[in-house]
Amino acid sequence: MSNAAQLHLRDSPSKRLALQSGQPLTIGSASNNRLALVSQAGVSAHHAVVRFTASNGWVVCDWQSSDGTYLEGERIRRCRPLSDGDEIQLGRQGP
Repeated sequence: MSNAAQLHLRDSPSKRLALQSGQPLTIGSASNNRLALVSQAGVSAHHAVVRFTASNGWVVCDWQSSDGTYLEGERIRRCRPLSDGDEIQLGRQGP
C-alpha cells in the first residue's frame, strides 16, 4: 500500500488534503487539529486521527469521541486500516 494519499471531503469535493506519512491528521472541533471542523455538530474536540503505520498502512482511529467514528457505516472502537475510496464519518449524522 502506498503512503501517498489524499483525504477528500464528500460535501465539498474540491477540498482535498494531502496526507503525509510522518504527520498524523488529527480531526475534531478544537482549533488545534490539523483538520478543524469547528462548526460541525456532533464532532468532539479531538474526534479521530488518520495516520500511517508500517504494518497496516493508512489507518483511522477513534479518539474516544462522544458520537463515534464510522468507517464505511460501521462504528470503529480503535484503529482500522483504510482502503482507497473508504468513507469516514464523524458521528452518526456528522460529516
